[in-house]
Amino acid sequence: MSIYQCENCGCVENTALGHYHCRNMKNMFLNEEKYLNKKLCSSCGPKFYKDGKPTEYGKWHNRFDRHFYPKGKLYTDHNGNVRDIDTKEYPDNDLYRDIPYEEQNQEEV
Repeated sequence: MSIYQCENCGCVENTALGHYHCRNMKNMFLNEEKYLNKKLCSSCGPKFYKDGKPTEYGKWHNRFDRHFYPKGKLYTDHNGNVRDIDTKEYPDNDLYRDIPYEEQNQEEV
């Protein structure tokens, strides 16, 4: 399972569940300039296709707990796991898990 950090909210997401593989597809989503070339979680991904039909994004999938980290604090290693950018270790969930998205002063996509 490859995972990555959402560029909008900072949570950790699975590439199969979030807006990862289709991030470079043009003419697919409404307001695509907000989503193009961005690795986003399922909650921050585009809510509508260009034709107005809803996507599976726009809400958390609840396949696993959502953990938030400061944006840019994690990177995906060659094995597909996220690691702390400073320590190169796996992130400490207890350190960051309770930072609500609203308190992170994040820009909305």
